[in-house]
Amino acid sequence: MRNFFTLGTVLAQCALPLNAHEFWVEPLDFQVAVGGEITLDLKVGQMLEGQSYPYLSHKFGRYQTTDATGVHDLIGDEGDTPSVVYDATAPGLHVISYHALPELLTYDNFRDFVDFLDEEGLSSVAELHRTRRLPDTGFTEKYTRNAKALVQVGSPIEGSTDQATGMDFELVALRNPYLPAVNLPVKLLWQDVEVPNAQVAVFRRMGDEVTRATYRTNARGIADIPLPGDGIYLLSSVYMEETAEDSGAAWHSIWASLTFAIEQEVAP
Repeated sequence: MRNFFTLGTVLAQCALPLNAHEFWVEPLDFQVAVGGEITLDLKVGQMLEGQSYPYLSHKFGRYQTTDATGVHDLIGDEGDTPSVVYDATAPGLHVISYHALPELLTYDNFRDFVDFLDEEGLSSVAELHRTRRLPDTGFTEKYTRNAKALVQVGSPIEGSTDQATGMDFELVALRNPYLPAVNLPVKLLWQDVEVPNAQVAVFRRMGDEVTRATYRTNARGIADIPLPGDGIYLLSSVYMEETAEDSGAAWHSIWASLTFAIEQEVAP
């Protein structure tokens, strides 16, 4: 069931704590039959637990699905959660992509910034912050979210794979995760260029248990992600870039997430 949020509720949902890091697309079902419905819930939180984020068209630049028939805009009703429901008429892998518009946050103390950098495998940025003689408090970070989900419609089709969707920072699965395998190679791209030695965090939810592990990309920007069993998987990475002095922000963090699920049975 879809819920329409009043403006006050929407604002309350958006007023999330700064430590609610991850943003992802979580379909109600990751594998659906041809002709079924794909229901997409936007989530923000930690450890694959979070609040639903409503459909707000002024918050994103693109919200699309790419399937065998092409690229299609995903249209929802303002304030709705889940954000979008659409008919799965095209068999094969559906690549859902959500490119948010930049937002701002301000750090009241340097420790919060350092903790964030350490968690995301970006510890060297703290020293660069000092080198640039930036303040320890009251500085602003601009952040941009790029979220993807892979939904399998019908049985997996050879050659039906994930693809780059043109977002600045993006995780791309190099094979279909709905075909049997013990691992999933993923490529990390920054403006269509492979990113070497970057951290990729992997969250897996199986029932009430959520685990987190980290891996790093190789010289070709590829990380080999183990798939130990069933569950919902969230892959996440953060890219940090310096900003111009007159930009109004000390840093710009760009986030990439990718979700999929491993299940015993695939929809017919």
